[in-house]
Amino acid sequence: MTDKSIIKLFAERDEDALREVMKKYGDFCLEIAKDNVPTTEEAEECVNEALIGLWHHLAEDKPRNLPTYIAATVSRCAGCKESVDPALYKKYIKKQKGNPLPAIAAAVLVLCLIPAVWFLPKNTQTEDTTPADTTSIPETTEVIEETTAPQLESDGTQGLLYEVAEDGKSARFIGFGDCKEETVYIASSYGGLPVTEMLLGELRDLSQTEDPQIKSLTDYGSPYLKHLVISDTVEVVAGEIISSCANIESVYYGKNVRDPGIGWYTGYKTHKNFTSLEVSPENAIYYSSGNCIIEKATKTLVRGCGGSVIPDDGSVEVIGKHAFAYLRTLASIDLPESVKVIEESAFEGCMGLAKIVLPSNLQSLGESAFTHCTGIKSADLNGFTVLPKAVFQRCGRLEELKGSENLTEIGEEAFDSCSKLNITLGLSLKKIGNYAFLDCGNSIHFNGTKEEWNAIEKEHYWCSYSRASSSTMRLVICTNGGVKSNPQPLPPSKNS
Repeated sequence: MTDKSIIKLFAERDEDALREVMKKYGDFCLEIAKDNVPTTEEAEECVNEALIGLWHHLAEDKPRNLPTYIAATVSRCAGCKESVDPALYKKYIKKQKGNPLPAIAAAVLVLCLIPAVWFLPKNTQTEDTTPADTTSIPETTEVIEETTAPQLESDGTQGLLYEVAEDGKSARFIGFGDCKEETVYIASSYGGLPVTEMLLGELRDLSQTEDPQIKSLTDYGSPYLKHLVISDTVEVVAGEIISSCANIESVYYGKNVRDPGIGWYTGYKTHKNFTSLEVSPENAIYYSSGNCIIEKATKTLVRGCGGSVIPDDGSVEVIGKHAFAYLRTLASIDLPESVKVIEESAFEGCMGLAKIVLPSNLQSLGESAFTHCTGIKSADLNGFTVLPKAVFQRCGRLEELKGSENLTEIGEEAFDSCSKLNITLGLSLKKIGNYAFLDCGNSIHFNGTKEEWNAIEKEHYWCSYSRASSSTMRLVICTNGGVKSNPQPLPPSKNS
C-alpha cells in the first residue's frame, strides 16, 4: 500500500492504518527503538506507544514524508519523549523533500541530539524579567470539601495570551505565550470582558487573526507549567491545554466550569507527576474526591489523574469516556463495587496498569475500555459475561483472564494481538466475532466436546492473522480431543 493510501486510512479513522504501518515500517520502527532502549521488550512497547501517537496525530499533522514522520515519532517515544519540542518537529517536517532515506536519518538525528527547546513567540527572545510567582497549590489527597480554595489573582499571571470571542461579549485564553511561571492563574477578565473559555489555537480558525504574535504560534503548551488554577469565570476548558504541558502536576477548576475538557492524554506526554485534581466546592455540576472529578447528577467520574483513588462510598457509578485514557504512569486502580458502567476507552493506553479486576456489579463495559494497556498481565472479569469490541486489543502482555469460562459472547477484535493469552472458554459461549483472536498464537481450552465447540456461532475471520505476522495452526482443546482451527488471512478489505 502506498504512503498516500496509509495517510488516507488515518484520516478516515480506519484501524487498518495501524496494520499497514506495521506491515510496511514495522521492522524499521523496531530497529529505531532498539537503538534507544536496552531490551527488545521495551523497544516493542515504544513501538506500541508510537502507534498510539500516530493514531491521534498523523491525520491532523498531514506529514509530507510519512517515513520521516514515523521515524521521528518512534524516536521520541523511545528516547526523547520529554525533551523534544513538537513544534520544532512540525517545522522540520514541512521542509522535507526528495529521497526519504536521508530525511529519516536526519529526523532521528534532529530528534535525538537537539537540546530541549520549546517553541515560543518571537517576542520572547529577550530575557523574561517578570518576577516568579512563588504561590503553589499544596499537594493533598483529601477531598475538596476539606481544602481551602486557592487565592485567585484577579488579573491572572502575566504573559498569557487571550482574545475577544466572536460575539464580543466574552474573552478566551488561547495560549501560554512567553509565560515561564510554574504556577499559572487564568485571568477572570480580559479587556473588560469575562474570560469564559480556554481554547487552544489549534482548535480555532486562525485565518482571521491579525495579531502577528498569535499567528506565529505553532505550539501552545508550556514546559514550565506545574500548577494550573482556573478562574471562576471560565466555563469551558479544552483538554488539549493540559495534555500539551508535559510537567503538569495539579489542576484546580473554578466554580463555573461546566466542561472540564476531553482527550487530555495524547500519547506523547507522560504526565508522570500529574497527581492532583480539584474543583471549587461552589461548583454546581462537579465535585472532587480522591483526585477525581465527579459529575454530581450522574455519579460519573469524568476525569482522573495519576494520583486518583476512586471513592468507595457509593458516589461513583460510572467511569466516563476517556476518564483515564493515556495516563501511562497510572500503575494501579481499584474499581469499587458501586461502579456499574465503564464507558468507551475509559482506560485506553494506560500502559502502566499490570492488573485489572472488574466490579462484580458491572452492567456495561464500553468498547476499547482497556485497549493498548500493554502492561496488563492479568484481568479478572468477576462474573461479567459479554466482551465488547476491542476491549483488550493490543494488550500484548495479557496472559491470564479469570472468569473467561463464563463468557457468553466475545466481540470483534476483543483479544486482537494478545499473543501471550491463555484462555479457557465454557459451554455458556454462544458467539465469537470477527478478528476476536487476531494474531493470538496460543491454544484455546474449551470445557466441552468438539461437537459443542463446532456448534458455537463464529464469524468467518474470528481466528485470523495479518500478513505482518506468521500464520500458525491454532488448536482448540476440547474434553474429547482437539479441533484444528486453521487461521484465515485477513480479507483484502482488511489487509490489502
